[in-house]
Amino acid sequence: ADFNKLLTTVNELKTEFTNVQVYAVADCFYKSLFPVGSIDVGISFTSVHWLSKVPCFLESRLYTPFGLDQVAADTKQKWETQARDDWRLFLENRQKELKTGGVFYITTLGFPTPHSEEHLTHSVIHSALMADLVAVLEKHGIAEHKSCFNSPMFYRQREHYMNALEGDNKVGFTLEKYDDYTLELPVFTELAAKNDKEGIVKVFVSMNEAGATPYYKTQLAAITTLTEEQREGIMGEIRATWEPTFQKHLKIEDIKNVMPFNELLLSKN
Repeated sequence: ADFNKLLTTVNELKTEFTNVQVYAVADCFYKSLFPVGSIDVGISFTSVHWLSKVPCFLESRLYTPFGLDQVAADTKQKWETQARDDWRLFLENRQKELKTGGVFYITTLGFPTPHSEEHLTHSVIHSALMADLVAVLEKHGIAEHKSCFNSPMFYRQREHYMNALEGDNKVGFTLEKYDDYTLELPVFTELAAKNDKEGIVKVFVSMNEAGATPYYKTQLAAITTLTEEQREGIMGEIRATWEPTFQKHLKIEDIKNVMPFNELLLSKN
């Protein structure tokens, strides 16, 4: 559905810009997608935090990408290795597709270095909400915790990118710019300014219920085959657990920093 919506949006642009050509590839971005040396400017939005696979399961009820600081060192290392290898593979394919001197802009979900207090709060909230969600789904025999908690997502920090961009084994790009930033949603900023904790809870729960954030979309897809009455009953149970959990963990001063991002600008050597 998302891919079809994107194509519709892009095709609508063709009515405004006569020099726009649409080339759509519904395939994994860890593969080669475009002809060699065919791209002048590459842009990647909110994608490379998705890994090509889950390297190993977190046995405890910790939700990746927020639970990796709480697992054994060898488990965390497997996830970091997968993230490093996937990043290198992603860059190798894009490096082939770009023309010499071409530029590549990337912005994706990722943590700042070091973690700030608001992002640790963000992690605690999402791990707790996922635990609530999975408990309800398991109660109804819809899902089990391993598949729910182990989403193939990894929030990198600056050091996770640099292995492929520095030293003798770098992938043929020059890092022109790196930055960390947070996406502030105006609705949360306005409610936080009013100290309206109840309003924040209602908006946040509504957004996640609708699949407007990536964290619970896969898990909530498990109930789409049920009847409308069954879906509403289950969502009612989830809402009833989410609201007190969010109230418990919410720090009003941190809520405006709702989504952390990393930003890179690369040029092909």
